[in-house]
Amino acid sequence: MTVEFATGKADLRGSAASVLDQAASALKAPGAENYVFLVEGHTDSTGTDAVNLPLSRARAEAVEGYFVQNAGITPERLQTVGYGPRIPLATNATDAGKQTNRRVEIRPYGNVTSPRISAQGWLNGSQLALTPDGRFAVTGHTPAQVWDLERMTRVHQL
Repeated sequence: MTVEFATGKADLRGSAASVLDQAASALKAPGAENYVFLVEGHTDSTGTDAVNLPLSRARAEAVEGYFVQNAGITPERLQTVGYGPRIPLATNATDAGKQTNRRVEIRPYGNVTSPRISAQGWLNGSQLALTPDGRFAVTGHTPAQVWDLERMTRVHQL
């Protein structure tokens, strides 16, 4: 599901509530409690990464906050990430295309009872570092990913 935003804003529009309520119903459906969902924030290409990356993350966090506060979905089931302008759906040469690109998308991220977590990019096992207890692994460098090996979920991306 997709929620669009105004230029330079991370505030949810009034029209977002109906879309987010529908998404929340799906996230709370029987069997969905075993899933983790990725909340991806995006921007158009106007501005710099210094502005767009935090803005895209703030958009994802606004949607996460809606789910937690209004739908009772636990934050552990939601992973947020901001991609800035890196994954456009439409051209940034038109106002309509830019509006399409200012969005948050919600995607299934993985099932904690049958872990098959997908992550964009590649896993570089030669740069794998484990915590002393073996519970968490850190891999990669751009982006670096932190994995909970007990639950087999990616818990953070830097």
